[in-house]
Amino acid sequence: MSNIHQVNGYRSDDGSSRPMRLDEITNAIQVVDQVHHEIHAGYSFMYHDVIASLGDTTVQDYWIITPDTTQWIHSGHSIESTGPFTLEIFEGADRTSAKTLQTVFNRNRNSLNTATAAVYKNDNTGASTGGSTDGTRIVWWKGGVANNKVTNGASAGSGNEKILKQNTAYIIRITSGMAANLISVAIDWYEHANVL
Repeated sequence: MSNIHQVNGYRSDDGSSRPMRLDEITNAIQVVDQVHHEIHAGYSFMYHDVIASLGDTTVQDYWIITPDTTQWIHSGHSIESTGPFTLEIFEGADRTSAKTLQTVFNRNRNSLNTATAAVYKNDNTGASTGGSTDGTRIVWWKGGVANNKVTNGASAGSGNEKILKQNTAYIIRITSGMAANLISVAIDWYEHANVL
């Protein structure tokens, strides 16, 4: 038997009345947070990559291109490595070096919704070239230690959501701090219409 029961409740966005769900024992309201809701609704997306061996001082750039709509991108990231690295995120880039569109997945595997933001990976290692600017650096993070052949791994995560500017190119730049650095990359976001 369920420990949850329904009470008269609230008015939803579509104007219909919906019951609120309360726990039978504690009377706590049963809810999911916004990020969890976006997964259920089919508007949350993910991209993952593994760089098997990034050389010392070698750069790998990823790009996020946001759409020119009010479907804003609420983004976060997680980067982990076997050794030290530097992470930078630039906003407003116009570099033109070759990059390949990556496959992103809906986090609700039953949803047919597709992402409006696009993720690209530079075809070659090294900082993006061409154009005139990387843009404004909005994130700068460095971690891990490599000394006398003793290496401590590093990670960079973003528990704090960033709402990216619409119609804007972002570079996510990873620079390795040691030879043969194994790096895992995760970029997650949900797309939500801006309503002010």
